[in-house]
Order: sequence, then C-alpha cells, then structure tokens
Amino acid sequence: MRDLSKIIIVLFLGMAQFAITQTTCFQADNNYVFEGGSSTKSIAYGDFNNDGVLDVVMGNTTGASANPSLQRLIYIEGNSGRSYALPINQTSGERVMDVEAGDINGDGDLDVVLINFISNKVSVVFGNGDGTFQTPVSYTSGFGPNSLEIADFNNDSHLDVAVIGNGNELNIFLNDPGNVGTLLPQPSIGLGGGTSPSGIVSADFDNDGNIDLATSNSALGNAFILKGDGSGNFTNVATITTGLGSADIAADDLNGNGSTDLVVVNEDANNLSVLLNNGSGTFSSAVNYSVGTKPTAVQIADLDADGNNDIVCINVFDNSMSILEGTGGGSFASQNVIQSFGTPEDLVIADFDGDGYLDIANASSIGAQMPVFYGFGDGSFDIGKAIPVGNSPRDVAIGDFDGDGNNDFVNVNFNDNTASIFLNNGAGDYSFSLNLTTGANPSSVTVGDFNGDGQDDIIVSNYTDGTASVYLNSGGVFSSPTTINVNANPLKIKKGDFNSDNNLDLFVLNEADQVSVLPGNGAGGFLTPITSSTNSTPRDIAVGDIDNDGDDDFAIAAFGANNVQTFKSDGISTFTAAQSVNTGSGPSGLIMADLNSNGTPELIVACESTNQLNVKINGGSGLFSPLPAFNKVYPTTEADPVSVTAGDFNGDGFIDVAVAHRISTGSTGNVVLYVGDNAGNLTKDNKYVTGLNPVAIVTGFLDNNTSLDLAVVNELSDYVSIMLSSSSSPVITASGSPTICGSGSVTLTSTAAGQYLWSNGATSQSITVSTAGAYSVTTTAPGGGCSATSNIINVTVQPSPTLTFTGNTNLCIGNSTSITVSGADNYQWSDGLGTAATQNLTPTANKTYQVVGTNANGCTDTLEIPITVNPLPDASFNSLASQYCEAAGVVNLVPTTSGGTFSGPGTSGTTFDPSIAGVGTHTIIYSITDGNGCVNTSSQSVQVTAGGVDATFTTLNAQYCEDDAPITLVPVNSGGTFSGDGVSGNVFDPDDANIGTNTITYSITSGGCSGTSSQTVTINEVPDPDFNGLNNEYCLNDAAATLVPDVSGGTFSGPGISGLNFDPSVAGVGTHSVVYNITVNGCTDSKTKTVTVTPLPDATFAG
Repeated sequence: MRDLSKIIIVLFLGMAQFAITQTTCFQADNNYVFEGGSSTKSIAYGDFNNDGVLDVVMGNTTGASANPSLQRLIYIEGNSGRSYALPINQTSGERVMDVEAGDINGDGDLDVVLINFISNKVSVVFGNGDGTFQTPVSYTSGFGPNSLEIADFNNDSHLDVAVIGNGNELNIFLNDPGNVGTLLPQPSIGLGGGTSPSGIVSADFDNDGNIDLATSNSALGNAFILKGDGSGNFTNVATITTGLGSADIAADDLNGNGSTDLVVVNEDANNLSVLLNNGSGTFSSAVNYSVGTKPTAVQIADLDADGNNDIVCINVFDNSMSILEGTGGGSFASQNVIQSFGTPEDLVIADFDGDGYLDIANASSIGAQMPVFYGFGDGSFDIGKAIPVGNSPRDVAIGDFDGDGNNDFVNVNFNDNTASIFLNNGAGDYSFSLNLTTGANPSSVTVGDFNGDGQDDIIVSNYTDGTASVYLNSGGVFSSPTTINVNANPLKIKKGDFNSDNNLDLFVLNEADQVSVLPGNGAGGFLTPITSSTNSTPRDIAVGDIDNDGDDDFAIAAFGANNVQTFKSDGISTFTAAQSVNTGSGPSGLIMADLNSNGTPELIVACESTNQLNVKINGGSGLFSPLPAFNKVYPTTEADPVSVTAGDFNGDGFIDVAVAHRISTGSTGNVVLYVGDNAGNLTKDNKYVTGLNPVAIVTGFLDNNTSLDLAVVNELSDYVSIMLSSSSSPVITASGSPTICGSGSVTLTSTAAGQYLWSNGATSQSITVSTAGAYSVTTTAPGGGCSATSNIINVTVQPSPTLTFTGNTNLCIGNSTSITVSGADNYQWSDGLGTAATQNLTPTANKTYQVVGTNANGCTDTLEIPITVNPLPDASFNSLASQYCEAAGVVNLVPTTSGGTFSGPGTSGTTFDPSIAGVGTHTIIYSITDGNGCVNTSSQSVQVTAGGVDATFTTLNAQYCEDDAPITLVPVNSGGTFSGDGVSGNVFDPDDANIGTNTITYSITSGGCSGTSSQTVTINEVPDPDFNGLNNEYCLNDAAATLVPDVSGGTFSGPGISGLNFDPSVAGVGTHSVVYNITVNGCTDSKTKTVTVTPLPDATFAG
C-alpha cells in the first residue's frame, strides 16, 4: 500500500453548469465530484442498462409526509472511463433511507429495492434493462424502516428482502416462487424494546449452507446474530458487545480462515469493532480501532490486492473516510484518512472506471454531489493536485526557493506554528521540502528578495506574537529566523516599495485597526514601523501604485466599516489616509489590478456578507468616484466570497479575476472566475469546487506553460489546491513510436483538461490506437467552452512479418529434426540457438522453441514451434537360459510389448529351437516399431552345447589353512548348487571343512541338460605356538633359561634371546616380550609371553 501516513485530501474540481461558453479553463484532472442526488443517505451500484459499465442509484431522504409519487430515487448512468451522465430522478415515494440492487423478478435485469421511512414501506422498483424503471411496487414494513438486505433466505434461488427499523423488529419478505418478483411478507421477528437496529448484513456465519443475518444495534451498542434455518425463519442466537452507537455492519472473511467475520462502526465511540468468527458462527470479543468522528457506514474489500481484506468507513462529522489496511490474521493497521465532502453518509466499493482497481463512491447529504475516489490498486487513491499541508493553513505565497526556475510555494499553518515549503518539478507537481519553525500562530506569508542577492526569501507574520519571522535564502537553504516586531495581531503581510529605494518594504495589516509599514534596508533588515490607523475591522490589504507616482500605496478592506480605505505614500516616510470607498457589506478580500489598461489599478473587493464582488474604477489619480459608472457590483450565487486574485486567466491579454468562496464553514468551497473586457467590466465565466473553507487564493506560473495557474488554501481540509490553467492548447504525447507494426498499438495521452474529444470520437484523456491516421484532441472546460485543439500525431502502421516453418515436429527420443523458418529477414531463436533460419534440434523431452522474426521495417512476429519427443517402445522379452543342450526342447519367447518380431538362429515366430540353432553361441533379437514410428530392439546371448551343461566354477587352491578367509564360488553357468564339507550356498569356508582332503562339487541342470564338476582341496591345521621354560620374573644375575616349544621347528625372538635360551643379564632390567613363531605346511601362528628382570639389591656397607 502506498504511504498514507499523512491525511490525504482529494481535490474536487467541480462541474460548472453555465449557459455561456467558458474561456477561463483550469485542469480538471481530478474532476471526480459528479453531480448526484441531494440529501442522499444511501448508495448502491450495478449495471442497470446492460452496457457493461457500472451505474449508481442513490436514495434521497427528504419528504416529511407519506407520498408515493415523490421522486427520491436518483439514477446516475455510468459512461466508459471516469464520467457519468446527469442524474435522473425516479418515482420512489418519500424519504428513501436505504437502497439495494438485485434481480428480484429473475428476468436478468437489475431492480432496485428501497425503503420509505414515513410510510413504513419497502418498495421494489423493477428495472427494464435499459436504464429505465417501472412504478414502484410497495409492501408494508415495520415502523420507521431504516436499513435493508437482499439475499436468498430460503434456498429457492430467488432473492428475498430483510428490513429493520425503529420498530425494533425484523421483517422478512420471501420471493414468491410461483410468481417471482412478488414478495410475501412473513411474521415479524421482535428484536427487543430499545434495540434501535441500525444496520443489517447477511452471510452463512455457521457454514451450514443457510443464510444468517447480523444487525448492529445503536441503542444497545451491540450486534445480534440471527441464525437462518434455510426456510426464511431466523432466531437470535448471540449478542456481541461492540461500542456506543453501533451504526452499521459489514461482513466478509477478515482472517482468511474461510468463515465470515463482522465489522461494526460505532458512531458515538468514534471507532469500529472487528468481530472474528470462530468458524462455527460464534464470535470472539470485539477488537476496536479508532476512526474519524461519527462513523456511520462501513464496507470491506481488498483495496491493495495483497490478499487481505481492508476496511473503509464514512466519518460524517469529519467529511472523511477512514481506511484500515488488513495486515493478515484479522488484524488491521491504524486508519489512513481520505477527505471527502458534503457530509458523506454511505459508500460503495467497486471498479467504476474499468481499470481493474477498486474505487469508492460516496453518497453525500449536503449538495447534489457524488464524489468518486479512483483507486490505484495499491490502497491509495487519485488525489490530483491537492497538496496536504499542516494544521489550519491560512495563507500561501509563490517563489523559486531552490533556484531551478520553477515556482515553488510556501504556506503557513496556524495551529502547527510552521511554514511548509513545497518544491515544484516544473510541471506543477509539488513535493514537500521542509517545515520552517515560526512564531506563535502564523497568519500570513510573503515572498521576495529582501536582501538583494537575487534569491527569494520568506517572511511570515505571527498573529499571537505580534512579530514577523524573516528567513533569508542562500542557495535553497534558509537561515534561522530573525524576529522583528510588527505590532499586535498581524493578519496579513504584503511586500512593496513605498519609498522608491529599490528595497522591498513590508506592509502588515494588524487586527487592532492599523497597518504597520516597515521600511526595508536592502540587507534583509527592517526599520521602525510606520503605523497608520484604519477603519473598523480590517480583513485584507492590497499594495500597489494607485496614483501612478512611482511609489507603492496600499488599501485595506474594512469589514466592520463596509468600505475600502486607501492610503497614499509620500515616497519618503509618510502615508496619508486618502479615501474611504463604500462597498457591499463585509468586505473580506481585496486585490489591485488594472482592468482597463489605463496604467492605474482598480480595487476589486470580495464582499462576504452581501455575497457580491465590487469593482472600484480608478479615475487615474488614485481617486475612486462614487458614481455608478465607476462602481461595478457583481452579485454572486455562491456564498461567502473571502479572497480574490487577478491575472490574465484566458490568454486574451486582459485582466480577469478569481474569487474564493467559503460557501459555509465545514463545506467545500468554490473558485469562481470572471473574465475582463479591458474596459473595467467583468463577466462570470466558470466555477470549480475546492476543499473545505478556502481562505486564500493566489496566482502564478506553476507549470511553465505561459498560462497563469491558481493555488487555493483550504483551511479545514488542511491542503492547498493547485489548479493548473488549461488556457493553452492541449499537447498530446505518444507512449512510444507512432510508427507501429501490424497488430501493435500506441497510447496517446492529452494534457489534463475538463473534457476530451479525439479525432476518432473517443472522450477519455488517453486513447490506445492500432490503425493508421492523424490523431488530435479537442479539449473543453468541465462545463463546456475553452475549446482548444492539440497538435497532430500521425500514426503509421507498418506490416509485420508472418512466420511459418517446415520440418518434422514429432520425434523419437534420441533423434534430431531440421526446422526451417521463413517469412522474415532476420531470426532469433530461443535457447541460445542463434540466428540461422534452419536449426537442427535434438530435444530430450517435449519442448517449445520460440523464434522472433524481424523484417526490414523493424516489425516482428513471434512463432512458437512445439516439438513432441516420443519415448521408444519397450523391446524387452523373457530371460533365456545362458546355455541350452542341442537336444533340449523349443523355448517360448515372450515380449513385454507385443507387435514386434524375433530374429536370430533357431527363431521362428515367438519360439527358439536349440536343435535348429545348432552348437555354438547365438544372439536372439527382438525388434518393435510403435504407432509413432519409434523403433527399439533388445537382444540376449545363448550357448547351445552338444552334451551337458558346463559346470565348471572358480579354480580353488590345492591347500588352505584352517583359519583362511571364506572363498566365494563362481560357476560359469549360474542356476546350479554347490556341495561338500565347508560349503554353504556358494561360499566355501576352510574353518568349517575337515582337516585333510575335501571335495567341492557343483551340479547344474539348464536347457534340458545337466553337468557336474568337482575340485579337491587340502585343509592344513594351524600349528600350536605355545612353549615352556620361561618364568615370570628373573634377577639380573640369574642363569640363562632354556625355552622348550610344544612344536619344534620355530624361532624365538625378543631381548635376551639366543636360540632356545633367555639370558636375564643380556635382556637387562625391565619387562620384556618373548615371542615364538612357527610355520607348518604354510600355516603360521605365534605366542607371546612377558618376563620381568629385576635389579640386584644394593649390598654395599660403610665402616
């Protein structure tokens, strides 16, 4: 999932609805707030016109009394891509509290089921399959129905309906199997007094094959599990504690164990409860996760395609959605927040734009709007040019902070005590750079080269401190702030040069009805403030040369005095209050701009209380006449204009005006564009929706396309809206070479705009083409107008080669094949085979070779050549004896696989006759060919003898000692038996034979012949090596001892040994070994004895 650790806000560039053609055009690349139904509380989706594109239905909750003729069902037909047709109101009855989609009558077309809160009805609106609907068919429900569910409750393959409401009961409507589409009310099921059920969901919780129900119960802060019996009856079997104000419930497998779990949102606890199913329909205790304020609706889906379901809930008071990413095992990460608008009440999740990724659509109770959040498939959503900033942003200024030639921006965050710097990549895409620490509650910011080094510096006014923080720029690195006094409670800070010294000065608007002007010294420092008193409750300040004398003057919007007050500079050190110009009530925003090209600026005032834009025409000397011709009033249908900026927004060379409207606190605002005629007149031109509570708007060149863009500060949304101008012609680019091959394609993409019309009739921002032609796109503003045509890209289609091959592709293992490809100029084989057209292939198993052929145009074709490698047939046959007598009978030959032929002397069909083969050694061969043409052979050798069988075996020695190792007996022809003393199987062991002469015999019968052979061996006894005459111990001076062996003829060895004698004096003191070795008839043995020679005692004496 993408990192959503910061609150993500969606920039809603709304749909303008004007009769005139717009000329001020701004990119609507995130224009995903579509016209929907007002006061909607529920939403459902489906393909109601069978065009393969998802549509939407919404329920409007207005209607104070029962009225079946009211149109409170809104149908919004989806177009391909990211666009929708205008809403169509359908007859529904009053106050639709919930809607669901399903094929109730089984005709293959989706229908809508809804509930009417006042009249206590559940109604079926049958769809005709073309996006039109029939008159509702209604049934009486319990009191105050508020939520419904559709499923097959009685296993008859027809959809049934369940309804809950303020009557604390469950109503089941079974589909009539004899008249499908007709609902049969069942006896109501009481849920208990004071329950206040608020949400309902169906699933087979206990895995018994029957649909069960679960409800969230607002008053009790719990959920009920109602077990279904498969016939449409339900029994409350469990109560699970959740949280205060349980508002909605959703079901899906959250931990991957195959059982359906539950999620409940608790609107009074501002959290949601995860209830994991133990597998039998019982649930573990709730695990709670914090979400936004007043969550009222919840859905489950795998938004990031990681195999773990995620949770999305609506937070009404926050105007937001909380997304909790599933981490596996039924656990979830902390919430990520996406800002919605219009007080969202319900949501659905589906792939609305057909890109394979899940999107989210909201139903909003304020404003006829339907925001759609288009997913990227990784858990994040398209946020366009909305830049999340700090807490409660109040102002923004534009400058090139890193010296790359691109306009960056800095905004002040009132509650964070920071100024956030965002760097521009040159295309109007901004990335966070750093936060500057400010004084207490920064209120405004200005940018300019205050120390004359050619780099943009930043100065921030701090409301609570009564100071300004000066940050000097050195190569994109900002100094620690220098703090200067600007008097109490500064609201706005601007720059200008009031004394023509070419050093930038500061103009600070203070809340206590004054302006402080600080002369700049050109080195980043400022002199003592020059203070001027103003009219009551100043809200904004504008700086400019209103009298064309070369010195900057200023004007303030006095909210409490309902006027604009001008101050003229004497060019040295003094300002004079020149004029108070009456305006509409509550002037809040002010800008100076030359609307008639007379060299002096007009005063353009946004009057918040009277909802109007005032233009005060400059008489040329800085005086503003009260006559009507010099006072232009433009009433606005949009409420609360609070900030204004000016520039040539449509590229006609004349100054236009952009106004930010707050509309109401907590609501999304508007930016309204007015085009100038260079005669001081303005015409309302276009409108866009921004974030919550816009408080400031500025203009600048943000994407380097020579058209002025806008930046809007949205205080309650905590983001800055970057609105890029589309006044210039769109530019289309190709994803690759526009010269394509054969069946190839290339994607052409336009720069962002409100609407697109390609030369081939397509209406999306990007098109993929595969046919030759000259392609261009004409773009218009969201509400029409601003038409501009792009460059032309000529797409050329070159013929691709078509590869074919010749050669055998059916081989026997071990064989080769020669394959030749043709149809191209160059070839590249897989498996490193090279580039030759012909290849000799010897695969050892089934294999597919790939050849890529390229022609002179560089176009390719890929050919796959599958080679089948067949195994050889089994050619083995029954084992023959190694030897047959010539007179033996006929032997049958039995192959493992029949169908082959035997050959060789004496063979006939499947027999071998030794008498025909004759005496000698012969080879019998079996050959077989299978159905694949694969051939295999096997052979055996046999010997035919005139008489008996050769019974000879391993030649033995004439003599063996009785302790020699056993000898393996190996016959020439196996299959016989050995006999004789010392024989066991085919082993002769001398130790088991008799001492003396032994006869070993081998007898064999084979092929009808017999044979016997014998060998005689002598086994000799091993001689006894023992001897006598040696004591265990001798003194050193003892006489020599004579040794007497039991068997004479051997030899003694060891210390002190001479012949048959042992001499202690020669052996010396110590322990010695005396060994006797004897060999008789080649058999040897030895005997060792130990003797100790002791030293003589010491016989010396003294005296």
